[in-house]
Amino acid sequence: MITFGVDQKQEREDKGEESGVKYHRIERTSQFQRRAMRMPENACLEEGKMKASYENGTLKVCCPKKSTSKEQGKRIEIA
Repeated sequence: MITFGVDQKQEREDKGEESGVKYHRIERTSQFQRRAMRMPENACLEEGKMKASYENGTLKVCCPKKSTSKEQGKRIEIA
């Protein structure tokens, strides 16, 4: 399973004068979202081998397949 999160912080500042009274207002918002998704069994989830990119609102996660050797293969005997 792979988990990824997004932390969005925004700050808005407003200064002005209204009816002879000066004001300074700051609004801060913070939002954190987390998602988890299952990956295929043959996906290599080692930290240094995975790559991710975010472009035009799309998150792309690339994981190489696990290397397989002949010993890990399934053996079926035919009589």
